[in-house]
Formats: sequence, structure tokens, C-alpha cells
Amino acid sequence: MRTRHNLITGLTLGIVGLGGIGLAGAATAADSSVTVRATETVDGRITKVDRNAKAFILLVKQTPNDQGPTERITVSWNDQTECLLDGESSTPDNAIRPGLESTVTHEEGVAIRVESMTPKPE
Repeated sequence: MRTRHNLITGLTLGIVGLGGIGLAGAATAADSSVTVRATETVDGRITKVDRNAKAFILLVKQTPNDQGPTERITVSWNDQTECLLDGESSTPDNAIRPGLESTVTHEEGVAIRVESMTPKPE
């Protein structure tokens, strides 16, 4: 099971003066930073779904070998969220259900893509 993968962890841009020549009307260094939103992909099991709030709780393992502690994260979805169930295009009603193992790519807690797998019978 994959664990957290930061695709973009942040980017800060600053204003640079060359040869002692500053930029006229430039903002201060504190005002000049731009932060790119963090996109993260996590694997876990959906444990609870609130359809009215369009949100679910994902139980995520912290280590690649699944031996470490777990973390519960809340992820929401919207009309732009891509949903897949067993590798095929799906709807949130089918792909976001308690008990499904899922790979979720989200940006600041809003799902961009939810890939879920139906549990195999034992």
C-alpha cells in the first residue's frame, strides 16, 4: 500500500534586485511570496461518508509496510472530482463508500481523484 506522496509541497518566489538596482514599486519580501497548493496522494480505507456534506473519512497508514500508526483524514469531494471503481469511471455514490480501499489524490482536503477497489471475498 502506498503512503503519502507529496506531488507539490510548496513553492516560494521572491523579488531579487540585480547589481544594487531594486524593482520600482515592488512589494516587500513578506508580501512577495506565492504559495502553490499542496497536492497529496494517500492510500487508505474509507470508514465513514457524509453524503450531505460531500465528505468522507479515510483511514491512512503512516508507513509503507503498513506496520505503523494510522491517521484519519477528512476529505471532501465536488462535481469536478474524478471517481473510479475497480478501474472504471464511476459516481461518488459508488466509488465513495465505507469499507472500500481507496487511493485519493486531494488538494488541501478536496478530492481531485478517488480510485476505489471493491474488497475481494474471503
